[in-house]
Amino acid sequence: MKNSIGLFNECVCWDNLPGHQKKGFSDLFELARYLERLCEDGEISKSFIYSLLPMWRRSFGKFGDDLSKIENRRISEHAHVPLLKYQLARIFKDRKKIEEVEGMIKPYMPLIRIPVSWVSLRMR
Repeated sequence: MKNSIGLFNECVCWDNLPGHQKKGFSDLFELARYLERLCEDGEISKSFIYSLLPMWRRSFGKFGDDLSKIENRRISEHAHVPLLKYQLARIFKDRKKIEEVEGMIKPYMPLIRIPVSWVSLRMR
């Protein structure tokens, strides 16, 4: 893929591709900054950030490091959704906040390793 960046065993475009559901690095970086702010403000813990990786593995870990299989399944795999909803309901009592955070995380779950890695390195 041209105009791409590879990091944390993922390859993403710099920007969103118009007409595609593929997320670009700029949006992933925005999510990482959002999660980092939530962590700094004490709204979520670092353990929640780390719990996003097992959720990712639940949907995409079965493909190993075969990026072509992961890429083909990014839209159809949703095994992580119930656990994500459960974790958010435990953290936030306000329904609007749950929906806001879920709305930010859910579309980026197939590529969540980039924001999680970013936040975990920044919060050390």
